[in-house]
Amino acid sequence: MKVTFAGFCKLHMAVKDNQCNDHCFQRLAQECVQQNTDNARYCRIPVHTPKPPGDPAANQPPAAGTQSFQQYLTVVQSQIACAKEIHDTLLESAKKLSERSTALTQQQIQAAQQQQQQQQQQMLSQQQQQQQLQQQM
Repeated sequence: MKVTFAGFCKLHMAVKDNQCNDHCFQRLAQECVQQNTDNARYCRIPVHTPKPPGDPAANQPPAAGTQSFQQYLTVVQSQIACAKEIHDTLLESAKKLSERSTALTQQQIQAAQQQQQQQQQQMLSQQQQQQQLQQQM
């Protein structure tokens, strides 16, 4: 469960109005810890998130070594595009392999049918030879 900016603003307003209980703080703390853990694992450069309206720190410039949320979105979009390209390449390769194996199977079937026809022809010629020998006797 991720903390959204709108959800954070609602919680911030509830705290200002003393309408929030300990459960709200615990849930928010758990969500923040989980988001921080995910951020540390998947995003090496911290994302500068905007502060809620009315916060004194809202006008401060972002810390050094951080990226804006728009930069983060651009990175994520490029990663999604790359993953989609890999997915499409894998699907195309699987389709080609399937077509190739189908073509090989059809070739194997044709080869087996030709071999069977040759065996039948050999058996017929052997039977004819035996009949000719019996007639000669």
